[in-house]
Amino acid sequence: MFTWAYPSIADLQLHKIKKYQSILKNDYRDFSKAIRLNSQEIGAGSFVYLRRIFENLIEETRQIALEQNTDWDNSVFEGSKIDQKIKLLKDYLPSILVENRKLYAILSKGIHELTEQECLDLFPKVQLAIELILDEKIHQKEKQMKISSVKSFVSATIEKFKS
Repeated sequence: MFTWAYPSIADLQLHKIKKYQSILKNDYRDFSKAIRLNSQEIGAGSFVYLRRIFENLIEETRQIALEQNTDWDNSVFEGSKIDQKIKLLKDYLPSILVENRKLYAILSKGIHELTEQECLDLFPKVQLAIELILDEKIHQKEKQMKISSVKSFVSATIEKFKS
Protein backbone atom coordinates (compact mmCIF):
# COMPACT_ATOMS: atom_id res chain seq x y z
CA MET A 1 0.00 0.00 0.00
CA PHE A 2 1.30 3.46 -0.94
CA THR A 3 1.04 6.32 1.52
CA TRP A 4 1.61 9.95 0.73
CA ALA A 5 4.43 11.58 2.61
CA TYR A 6 4.16 15.26 3.30
CA PRO A 7 7.31 17.33 3.74
CA SER A 8 8.16 18.14 7.31
CA ILE A 9 8.54 21.70 8.55
CA ALA A 10 12.30 21.12 8.57
CA ASP A 11 12.23 19.97 4.92
CA LEU A 12 10.49 23.18 3.91
CA GLN A 13 12.91 25.31 5.92
CA LEU A 14 15.99 23.50 4.61
CA HIS A 15 14.92 24.17 1.05
CA LYS A 16 14.68 27.88 1.89
CA ILE A 17 18.22 28.11 3.31
CA LYS A 18 20.04 26.43 0.38
CA LYS A 19 21.09 29.87 -0.86
CA TYR A 20 23.28 30.29 2.24
CA GLN A 21 25.37 27.19 1.58
CA SER A 22 28.13 29.05 -0.28
CA ILE A 23 28.39 31.74 2.41
CA LEU A 24 28.20 29.39 5.40
CA LYS A 25 30.46 26.68 3.96
CA ASN A 26 31.03 24.26 6.89
CA ASP A 27 28.50 26.08 9.06
CA TYR A 28 25.70 25.20 6.64
CA ARG A 29 25.46 21.81 8.31
CA ASP A 30 25.05 23.50 11.70
CA PHE A 31 22.36 25.79 10.31
CA SER A 32 20.41 22.81 9.00
CA LYS A 33 20.87 21.00 12.34
CA ALA A 34 19.48 24.01 14.19
CA ILE A 35 16.41 23.98 11.96
CA ARG A 36 15.93 20.23 12.35
CA LEU A 37 16.26 20.41 16.13
CA ASN A 38 13.79 23.27 16.27
CA SER A 39 11.29 21.32 14.17
CA GLN A 40 11.65 18.47 16.66
CA GLU A 41 10.92 20.92 19.49
CA ILE A 42 14.46 20.97 20.87
CA GLY A 43 14.83 24.67 21.59
CA ALA A 44 18.05 25.09 23.55
CA GLY A 45 19.86 22.63 21.30
CA SER A 46 18.87 24.61 18.24
CA PHE A 47 20.26 27.75 19.88
CA VAL A 48 23.62 26.04 20.41
CA TYR A 49 24.05 25.67 16.65
CA LEU A 50 22.87 29.20 15.89
CA ARG A 51 25.30 30.60 18.45
CA ARG A 52 28.14 28.58 16.93
CA ILE A 53 27.32 30.06 13.51
CA PHE A 54 27.26 33.54 15.02
CA GLU A 55 30.64 33.00 16.70
CA ASN A 56 32.13 31.63 13.48
CA LEU A 57 30.93 34.68 11.53
CA ILE A 58 32.77 36.86 14.05
CA GLU A 59 35.93 34.74 13.81
CA GLU A 60 35.82 34.74 10.00
CA THR A 61 35.56 38.52 10.09
CA ARG A 62 38.48 38.77 12.53
CA GLN A 63 40.63 36.88 10.03
CA ILE A 64 39.68 39.41 7.35
CA ALA A 65 40.52 42.30 9.68
CA LEU A 66 43.92 40.70 10.43
CA GLU A 67 44.68 40.47 6.70
CA GLN A 68 43.48 43.95 5.77
CA ASN A 69 44.36 46.10 8.78
CA THR A 70 48.03 46.49 9.70
CA ASP A 71 47.03 48.32 12.91
CA TRP A 72 44.81 45.47 14.09
CA ASP A 73 45.44 44.64 17.77
CA ASN A 74 44.54 41.00 18.17
CA SER A 75 45.29 40.96 21.91
CA VAL A 76 42.57 43.57 22.54
CA PHE A 77 40.17 41.54 20.43
CA GLU A 78 40.88 38.26 22.20
CA GLY A 79 40.46 39.87 25.62
CA SER A 80 37.05 41.29 24.72
CA LYS A 81 33.51 40.03 25.14
CA ILE A 82 31.46 39.40 21.99
CA ASP A 83 29.70 42.77 22.19
CA GLN A 84 33.06 44.58 22.19
CA LYS A 85 34.45 42.27 19.48
CA ILE A 86 31.57 43.27 17.22
CA LYS A 87 32.30 46.95 17.90
CA LEU A 88 35.96 46.37 17.02
CA LEU A 89 34.92 44.69 13.76
CA LYS A 90 32.25 47.24 12.85
CA ASP A 91 34.01 48.25 9.63
CA TYR A 92 34.05 44.64 8.42
CA LEU A 93 30.67 43.31 9.59
CA PRO A 94 27.21 43.80 8.11
CA SER A 95 25.62 46.89 9.64
CA ILE A 96 22.57 44.88 10.73
CA LEU A 97 24.82 42.77 12.95
CA VAL A 98 26.61 45.76 14.46
CA GLU A 99 23.31 47.51 15.17
CA ASN A 100 21.82 44.34 16.69
CA ARG A 101 24.87 42.85 18.39
CA LYS A 102 22.73 41.94 21.41
CA LEU A 103 21.57 38.96 19.34
CA TYR A 104 24.45 37.05 20.88
CA ALA A 105 23.10 37.78 24.38
CA ILE A 106 19.75 36.32 23.31
CA LEU A 107 21.46 33.19 21.98
CA SER A 108 23.48 32.76 25.18
CA LYS A 109 20.47 33.32 27.41
CA GLY A 110 18.61 30.69 25.38
CA ILE A 111 21.34 28.16 25.95
CA HIS A 112 21.87 28.88 29.64
CA GLU A 113 18.64 30.19 31.12
CA LEU A 114 15.53 29.94 28.96
CA THR A 115 13.12 27.04 28.88
CA GLU A 116 12.77 24.82 25.83
CA GLN A 117 9.48 26.53 25.00
CA GLU A 118 10.96 30.01 25.30
CA CYS A 119 13.76 28.99 22.90
CA LEU A 120 11.24 27.51 20.49
CA ASP A 121 9.20 30.72 20.59
CA LEU A 122 12.28 32.86 19.92
CA PHE A 123 13.83 30.61 17.27
CA PRO A 124 12.04 31.99 14.17
CA LYS A 125 13.13 35.56 14.91
CA VAL A 126 16.69 34.54 15.78
CA GLN A 127 16.85 32.49 12.58
CA LEU A 128 15.56 35.52 10.68
CA ALA A 129 18.31 37.68 12.21
CA ILE A 130 20.99 35.17 11.17
CA GLU A 131 19.49 35.01 7.67
CA LEU A 132 19.53 38.81 7.44
CA ILE A 133 23.24 38.83 8.28
CA LEU A 134 23.84 36.15 5.65
CA ASP A 135 21.72 38.02 3.09
CA GLU A 136 23.89 41.09 3.56
CA LYS A 137 27.04 38.99 3.14
CA ILE A 138 25.64 37.54 -0.11
CA HIS A 139 24.81 41.05 -1.31
CA GLN A 140 28.33 42.27 -0.52
CA LYS A 141 29.86 39.31 -2.34
CA GLU A 142 27.70 39.92 -5.41
CA LYS A 143 28.54 43.63 -5.31
CA GLN A 144 32.29 42.88 -5.19
CA MET A 145 31.95 40.52 -8.15
CA LYS A 146 30.16 43.22 -10.16
CA ILE A 147 32.76 45.84 -9.22
CA SER A 148 35.54 43.49 -10.29
CA SER A 149 33.76 42.77 -13.58
CA VAL A 150 33.32 46.46 -14.36
CA LYS A 151 36.97 47.21 -13.53
CA SER A 152 38.16 44.40 -15.78
CA PHE A 153 35.85 45.54 -18.59
CA VAL A 154 36.99 49.17 -18.41
CA SER A 155 40.67 48.23 -18.25
CA ALA A 156 40.45 45.76 -21.14
CA THR A 157 38.39 48.14 -23.26
CA ILE A 158 40.78 51.06 -22.71
CA GLU A 159 43.72 48.81 -23.68
CA LYS A 160 41.84 47.74 -26.81
CA PHE A 161 41.21 51.39 -27.76
CA LYS A 162 44.94 52.15 -27.43
CA SER A 163 45.86 49.67 -30.15
